Amino acid sequence: MSRRGQKEPRVYTRTDMLSVGPHWGREAKERARYIWSGVPTEGFPKDDPKITYREKQEKQEKGEKKEKKYVDASLKGRINDIFLTFLLGVSDKDCPLHVFHGKSEILVKIFDYVKKYWTAHIQEGDVYAALVGRVTFPKPRGININMMPILMGVTESIPKEYHHYLPLLAACPISRNEWGQVGYLTIHESEVEDEGQSQRRGGIHTECPGFILPGSHEIIDHPPLTLAWGRGIYNEDHDNSHFYGGIYMASNVSDSCQLWNAKIDVEGGVVGELGDLEHFRGVLGEGIKLEAGELAWITDRTPHESLPLKKKTKRQFFRLVTGEISVWYTKHNTPNPLGVLPGNPMSLGEDSPWWCQDQPVREVMIIDGDKFEGKDLPMCAQKKEKEKEEKEKKGFIRTILGV
Repeated sequence: MSRRGQKEPRVYTRTDMLSVGPHWGREAKERARYIWSGVPTEGFPKDDPKITYREKQEKQEKGEKKEKKYVDASLKGRINDIFLTFLLGVSDKDCPLHVFHGKSEILVKIFDYVKKYWTAHIQEGDVYAALVGRVTFPKPRGININMMPILMGVTESIPKEYHHYLPLLAACPISRNEWGQVGYLTIHESEVEDEGQSQRRGGIHTECPGFILPGSHEIIDHPPLTLAWGRGIYNEDHDNSHFYGGIYMASNVSDSCQLWNAKIDVEGGVVGELGDLEHFRGVLGEGIKLEAGELAWITDRTPHESLPLKKKTKRQFFRLVTGEISVWYTKHNTPNPLGVLPGNPMSLGEDSPWWCQDQPVREVMIIDGDKFEGKDLPMCAQKKEKEKEEKEKKGFIRTILGV
């Protein structure tokens, strides 16, 4: 227990995330022969037949005694934005919060209540993130595609210039029920230009930002409809356990991505713009940093972040979104030149394999805009204006605090 009687966040180990199945190693080759045709088997890592990937990790962890630490919001120079807002209100004579000026103990108590509210929206005790194996990345070619629609298990739906990534696709233990359904492929190969910059989206976030009203883009925090970005369910059925939906991802750089085996309940307005969860950093506990080549599965409500890297770091990132998505952005996502459309497993017409015919068409909202810079989309605030406002707010608070 913490000093104020709060329950300390659980620290998840790599073994926790390896304690579920299925875990594919040598089986990836069999799956490649069965559903993905034309996959070069030399692209798969060589497995030791005497020891599994899970056993390797468990053996490694037994030799490492890691201290479990409680991660507070004030660590590593971070100041919680919500707490900054409280301080700003206390310092403003025209704000109702000014009545707490000089009463820091009351502010601390208020913030404790806020943290308890956030903690109540963290679901634990189930599988929301898992390490499913290791992959070997091919040599980089400067590829940068994002959420390109493909037919899962159909090699012909993937442009030939990306076929050298087929071994990574085959390494994803896609549910049999999803073979032939539309998935969304991301490959990002780039060099970090500035020190401390992340290759992908930094800051803790989920892919699901909340709820949307039917027929609109308006984010709400109550039913009837959640905004899907892969969803994701782990079904434990004795020896036939499997993942349904969700997101698979990996990179070739260790400690460049961190995730938590938890799921955020998006009701109650706890999730920020576009799934922002940076304010949860102090209540989530310590996350798991992925090693180079580790293939992870997460839900679209699993907290994760892309971590800051050293200047000139060359990173390759792979992601496959296998589940339902609600929106697809024409200026943020990559169209498939072969004609596969978001949500439509019969996009290739007569050339679609027979198993695509059994898949339902999923309704996807096509938005003519960019996910992060849209001007006319209610779910996309003006990014530059917001960043400017946040910078001015933090600068003002630091001036008051003398830091």
